[in-house]
Amino acid sequence: MKLIVITPETFVKGEAEIINKLFWVGLEYLHIRKPTANEETVRSFIKCIDSSFRKRLIIHKHVHLFEEMALGGIHVGVEEFSALAQKTLQGVCSISTHSIAEFKAFDSPTTHIFISPVFNSISKIGYYANPDLLAAGSISRNGRLIALGGICCENILEVKRYGFDGAAILGYLWNSDTPLNQFNKIQKMLHHAHEI
Repeated sequence: MKLIVITPETFVKGEAEIINKLFWVGLEYLHIRKPTANEETVRSFIKCIDSSFRKRLIIHKHVHLFEEMALGGIHVGVEEFSALAQKTLQGVCSISTHSIAEFKAFDSPTTHIFISPVFNSISKIGYYANPDLLAAGSISRNGRLIALGGICCENILEVKRYGFDGAAILGYLWNSDTPLNQFNKIQKMLHHAHEI
């Protein structure tokens, strides 16, 4: 099972440097989600991340930066996803879903489907878990199913047991003073569980 990191909505001090270190220790994909940042700010931010990691960056909102900067993929909404279904995207296409029916509707081989919230959110107060979503992990699929919402050391192995392809972490990492340590801790738990 792979760990995916989503950036905080606003920039944090030393964020690009932290991201480089996360990739160096094994991060597979990083979702750049800066909903209030303008295109030039996001472009400049991407330039601060080591160019060898570009194919592992998934962009939200300013999706044309995907081609311009040779990124790894895009994250889109439902309407954009339907339009993309007619094209062949040379990269990852990810989408957020909030029910098992939605997940099934968007499942395809190159898709990363986020399903949330599987646990109470750490970054969004009042965004409570829908425990039924954990059952999605055992459903046969074509793409990769990613659990999102409240993922932390205390529940990562439960996500793995349910059969998800990956887990996305946000609040667990960025609400900490030591995001790299948090990532190492959760990654170590996954590796240790794999060895048992």
